[in-house]
Amino acid sequence: MKLHTFRWLMMAGLLTGSLAHADHHPKGEGRHDDDMHGDRMPPMFGHFDKNKDGRVSREEAREGMDRLFGEADTNKDGFISTEEMQAHHRSMREQFRQSTRD
Repeated sequence: MKLHTFRWLMMAGLLTGSLAHADHHPKGEGRHDDDMHGDRMPPMFGHFDKNKDGRVSREEAREGMDRLFGEADTNKDGFISTEEMQAHHRSMREQFRQSTRD
């Protein structure tokens, strides 16, 4: 599989998982509603929007996915195992919780 295709499949999987998580929880119980962050951008958006122009370009999305892949692939074998993905998801969830406490 081409690396380009894999990146987009990975991004689609992450976004789909986020949407499924958001849709699974009723309002006020962990759901990512529009008003959840007030006037602040969601943390993941800031992770991708490197030039802080309020938009994510295709290049920023690619770079963001490369960073996410590198973070999730903890043993640096070029693959993300189920265990690595679950650990990365837990880490991102904790980072999100920390950011909302501030």
